[in-house]
Amino acid sequence: MKYRAKCTNIVSQIKNITAYSKSYICHDAKDHYIEVDTEDEAELIEELNEEMTQALKTYNKLMQITIK
Repeated sequence: MKYRAKCTNIVSQIKNITAYSKSYICHDAKDHYIEVDTEDEAELIEELNEEMTQALKTYNKLMQITIK
């Protein structure tokens, strides 16, 4: 069975992992997903994606503060 994990903000990082370098990545109107073999992998990828999402929000806030 394959598991699909959202990886919108970490596609390049995921593709740098040898095991996922040729994995299928699909997308819809706004998100990218990777198909992996285990539920644990999918959960970790989604966790990392969420953490990157938060990091990007923080980065954007910092950029806005320093532009003023």
